[in-house]
Amino acid sequence: MALRLLVVEDDPEVLKLVGGIVEPLGYEVVVAQDGEEAARRVARERFDGVVLNADTGQTDGCALARRIRASPANRSVPIAMLTGGRGSAGLGDAFEAGATFFLEKPADGKQIRALFKAMHGAMVREKRDRIRVPVRLVVQWRTADHEVRAASLNISTRGMLAELAEDIALGEEAELTFSVCQAEGRLAVRLRARVVRKEPPNRVAVQFVELAPEVEAALREFIAGIVEG
Repeated sequence: MALRLLVVEDDPEVLKLVGGIVEPLGYEVVVAQDGEEAARRVARERFDGVVLNADTGQTDGCALARRIRASPANRSVPIAMLTGGRGSAGLGDAFEAGATFFLEKPADGKQIRALFKAMHGAMVREKRDRIRVPVRLVVQWRTADHEVRAASLNISTRGMLAELAEDIALGEEAELTFSVCQAEGRLAVRLRARVVRKEPPNRVAVQFVELAPEVEAALREFIAGIVEG
């Protein structure tokens, strides 16, 4: 599946350079001419990466980066900020606002190619981490005052959709325990999750909270095994 890249830029030369580098790689490039258009797209579409000009019209690049980081669908995407000219954001401002990569303009093809070489791996990881695989797992659901059994419908490294007989409040946190297959056998996984969406009649979507590195690695291996089949 093609990587989706949002480019927030009104300089035709930069757009030509970016398109010439990434389109042969199979990227789907979506262009926004200013920050307000980009903010609208970020609110309703999902991207695997964003390249934005620090000077994006009414909404400056740092403000736009903060809006991207606050958006449910795109908060973790890699962001490359291009800066140049008096009044543009500096390196510290860009990273504080949420930028992952930083490049000063004017930039030539060699520099932009190096930027995308560095950015490509982060975009691939972002897309991979969002993959939800259908799988039925028995899940023990524990909160401070009750314990119930749930069944997963799908899972990613970031969350799970599950069926649950009891009514659970939005925002409620629980400890989930379930087993996944690994190369050396089955592994019991225990993690914290927060309810972020409810679907009638008895489905809840949860977001995993502060995964330990070994738990995240186990989920990646489990999901990769299903995807690669």
